[in-house]
Amino acid sequence: MGMAGLLLLIGYLIGRLITNIALPVPTIAVVPDTREPVPVVRLTGVHNGVLEGNAVGEVRFFLGDRRVLTGSGGAIRADVGSFFVNEVSIVVPEGMQFVASKQGKYYYPVDSSDGERLTPSNRLYFRDAASAEKAGYKAK
Repeated sequence: MGMAGLLLLIGYLIGRLITNIALPVPTIAVVPDTREPVPVVRLTGVHNGVLEGNAVGEVRFFLGDRRVLTGSGGAIRADVGSFFVNEVSIVVPEGMQFVASKQGKYYYPVDSSDGERLTPSNRLYFRDAASAEKAGYKAK
């Protein structure tokens, strides 16, 4: 071991010795939490069209404009009806007549049912069929 290694080891040992002597062991006091409990609503999911979960504390829970009352033990069960409807708004760039998926091999008219089903983040638009075919897509 060289001189630098020996000095490093001595410095480490002195540091450990000073740390153990100089620093007292802190005591930890556990005290009860006296704050007001916070109302909590925990939704576990939608099962067979019914929203399920529970509420802890004094809460008012609304599903749209309809108030949902909690059951015994704070249980929440509410028919979601048409509240959870996945609405997707897609703006077709001006002048675009055809659409294709980045992951597909066909192109469709933008107003066709096949074209409307494409995932918005995967859409590629084309002004005409020739542009879509030039990009490697085939007519469906």
